[in-house]
Amino acid sequence: MLHLDLHPGNVILTQRGPVVIDWCNAGAGDPAADVAMTMVTVGSADVPGLAARLGRGLLLRGMRKGSLADPWAGSAKWPRPSSPTRT
Repeated sequence: MLHLDLHPGNVILTQRGPVVIDWCNAGAGDPAADVAMTMVTVGSADVPGLAARLGRGLLLRGMRKGSLADPWAGSAKWPRPSSPTRT
């Protein structure tokens, strides 16, 4: 199940934890697609203010760290970029 529009605006924090809303674009497919689309959407957004930019960085690093879809995570065989600005 893919959300296909997953970003912080579609997550509500409740007493029981985060809840993802707005599933109108949902579909079937590889979960890596949701991870990639979210990282591109959040990573390329124009975010005003230092605190918001730092929060965006924390979110993206957390997604990469916890995602099995990250090509650089765990035992992946792909070479990791030596610099965050180099792809």
